[in-house]
Amino acid sequence: NRYFSELPETVRERIQNTLIPVTRIEGLQDNRAAVYELFRRYNTGGTNLNGAEIRHAVFHENPCHQALFRLAGEDRMKDEYSQEIKRVRELLRISKKGAKGFSTYDKICRYFGYKYSTKGMTTSIAIHNFFELHDAEDLASGLAKEFIKTAELCHDLFGPKYRFSKIKEDGTPGGFAAWAYTIQMIGARHILDAHPDTKSKILEEEGVVIPIWTEFYMEHVFNQRQNSTTLWGSQEEWVRRLENWINNSFSDTEKESAINLLSEMEPQLRRGAINKLK
Repeated sequence: NRYFSELPETVRERIQNTLIPVTRIEGLQDNRAAVYELFRRYNTGGTNLNGAEIRHAVFHENPCHQALFRLAGEDRMKDEYSQEIKRVRELLRISKKGAKGFSTYDKICRYFGYKYSTKGMTTSIAIHNFFELHDAEDLASGLAKEFIKTAELCHDLFGPKYRFSKIKEDGTPGGFAAWAYTIQMIGARHILDAHPDTKSKILEEEGVVIPIWTEFYMEHVFNQRQNSTTLWGSQEEWVRRLENWINNSFSDTEKESAINLLSEMEPQLRRGAINKLK
């Protein structure tokens, strides 16, 4: 090993006189998709980079990317993981040996891509679209909380065995499955967004949703052709089934609805309504 100044003069002159071809591409400041494609083409020779690694390079300045990257623990060594990072990796069923190629980050991105992008997009395009539309500090601050709350609800609904698991032909759960993970997360988020007051009722009976999930899985996921088109359709069908089940199982009776309506009225109006009923 030598410093440049220690090299023989002939070697230094050869280095200094070597011409290095450079291609300058202009006009890409507002076209992140083109930057992504260029990076993908130039950095997939030899040992190919996966989508998460390319995304990390393209969106490294995006606050939302940075928040999800930190949440996955991709920016530190295992002995530096916070309790939050450990819990996220446990929920995602990441082995204690760790995961390569930013796969924990990639799983987190998958949820946000499908949750916030337009139906019909492929996984990679959906994730790319999410980061294109979410590039602000105030948006980034709530992403970790949203992800953990949604994943925890999946754990409560499906338990450690069926959470994010593929289901075998005999109905028993297997290992992690990206489809199961995506569909369960989208369904859990629907409950949190559309039925926040019903969540506690749903969780009163442990495992009540598992038979519904198993039936759905065998009909719409098991041995089905898996692509972005069928995944979007399966997500919609699972949300539809959840919605029907919740409405049929937890909707108020007419009497309960009347009581709730009366309780929300001003005292004078409430007395008038009760007098009319008499």
